Amino acid sequence: MAESNKTQIRQADNSVKIEGLLRELRIEEKDDVISGDVIIATDAHSEHAVRVYATRLTRDSKPNTAYKGLQTLIAECKETSIAALMKEGRTLDEAHAMATKIRIGGRTGGQLGRNEFYVGEEFVSRPSVSANYFHRIIDNSFEPKAVFDVEVYIEKMRKEIKDGEETGRLLIDAIIPAYNGVVIPMEFVAEGEIADYLEANYEPRKTSSLSGEIINIAERVITKKASFGKERENVEVNFTRELRITGGDPEQYDAENPRAYSTEQIQAAWRVRESETLPALLKKAQGKDTGKNKKNEKAPGFKF
Repeated sequence: MAESNKTQIRQADNSVKIEGLLRELRIEEKDDVISGDVIIATDAHSEHAVRVYATRLTRDSKPNTAYKGLQTLIAECKETSIAALMKEGRTLDEAHAMATKIRIGGRTGGQLGRNEFYVGEEFVSRPSVSANYFHRIIDNSFEPKAVFDVEVYIEKMRKEIKDGEETGRLLIDAIIPAYNGVVIPMEFVAEGEIADYLEANYEPRKTSSLSGEIINIAERVITKKASFGKERENVEVNFTRELRITGGDPEQYDAENPRAYSTEQIQAAWRVRESETLPALLKKAQGKDTGKNKKNEKAPGFKF
């Protein structure tokens, strides 16, 4: 029954486009597998880690074009990342001027997902972007960006509250059906007129098509500390990581739309996640059969 649940739900349209300077190549080739992260900087304060994983051969034992492309990326671009150039002694400005311009390639680009695993019995779940195809930009089409376009099932809409007060922003708890019946929880945020529109025209338990920006900013904040003698500085780094909605379809999918997900479909797929997917991750981490997942309460997502 669980296996049939995995195949009854359609994979959502899920596209990510990232374009910027090659910040660092943290990928390696080992035992006919290339894996790791390609770090792309879209401005002075923003960088995005793109997860890659490709085997030398496909499931039908044919040469994998993604694997070959990643081999080319390593061979031709490893020394032209910002990190590699600065290691050679280049200044930051020089490294930015010389670094490879790169974008996620392929027909649909990358995909939103989650990097989920257990450390002991502690469940770790982080939003992620994955892709296996990359293109170097050698013409004048360079346009740094990090954007998404994705179909989601909206589970909940709630106003953001900080320090006991509403911020004016709207938080969207959503589920993205992925490959082979896997479902992924994801949180989105909307501001200003976009938040007002969603609150007035969207509702939970419906399928929607959303687009927006991937925000991943690290800003250094320097403050002066009172002292006698030499002035002291306190340096802090403020991180902002979120999926910010900037648009989407004016209306949600109606129930008759063949692309709409029913609540029953989502619930069935979610039960598979809780009863099979997460326990399998825990078993892998511990190297033994653990039975039921004892840490489900820490898993992100929703209880139906």
